Amino acid sequence: MSDSRFYVYGHYTPDTNQLFYIGKGCDRRAWEQSGRNPYWRNKVKKHNGFVVKMFAEQLEEQAAYQQEKTLIEQYGRENLTNLAEGGKGMTSAYAHELHANPEFQKKWKAATQSPEYKKKWRAATIDNPEWRKRISMTFDGFVSPDNIVYAPVINLEEFCREHQLHPRLLLKVEVGQRHHHRGWFKYTPDWQQRKQQYYQQAAVSSAGHLQRVRRRPTAVGFLAPDGTAYYPIENIAQFAKEHNLRDQGFHKILSGEQRHYKGWRVYHPPTESHRQFFSY
Repeated sequence: MSDSRFYVYGHYTPDTNQLFYIGKGCDRRAWEQSGRNPYWRNKVKKHNGFVVKMFAEQLEEQAAYQQEKTLIEQYGRENLTNLAEGGKGMTSAYAHELHANPEFQKKWKAATQSPEYKKKWRAATIDNPEWRKRISMTFDGFVSPDNIVYAPVINLEEFCREHQLHPRLLLKVEVGQRHHHRGWFKYTPDWQQRKQQYYQQAAVSSAGHLQRVRRRPTAVGFLAPDGTAYYPIENIAQFAKEHNLRDQGFHKILSGEQRHYKGWRVYHPPTESHRQFFSY
């Protein structure tokens, strides 16, 4: 019995009715937003959604693949957000079953690490003018750590090279998978409010640590395992190095995380009231 539950669909911008993606799927795939590439997400975000229109329905899987490939060639992949030419995919269930096979994983790892594969990958991406044009899509812009707005950004690769940033991580900021990259935030009309809110939440999450640091005395001391008191100690790192110990251990007993560190304890010097009480 043939499986005719597949279809070929297109995604259109709701405001300009422009076709920007062609895909093959079944069930609710045409209306799902998960598993989409960053260029598709960028297009949808700019146009506030997408409209689904069917090209063909009730097709077998191979026929759907073929129609998808034909339509992508007809409309031109340079005018779409598709990353592939179509007709080469597979169902997610079969892909999961295939990658779960240890024999397949071994062959896949050997193939992808071969010099031939790397050469083909470079020819299809870095050395491919069409691919370089695709990553040169226009973005809304970004805000630098010193609150300088760069908008719009025409070429993400050149922009990252100029400001010593990583294109992949900055792209995650663009699609909302990261808050920022090295202090660079995505530019939106409310970027100042979002940036302030982010740093406020970050300050709240570390408030406990800040309070522990403020409660520490200005002068500290430690009691050695043999009962020798060292007080005051101005540089804990240097003190730990002199005794062949780690300064992290001393910081832990100061903050109360540990009661002692290799027999060393916090030394509390006697106050004037203690001296009067124990004097005879």
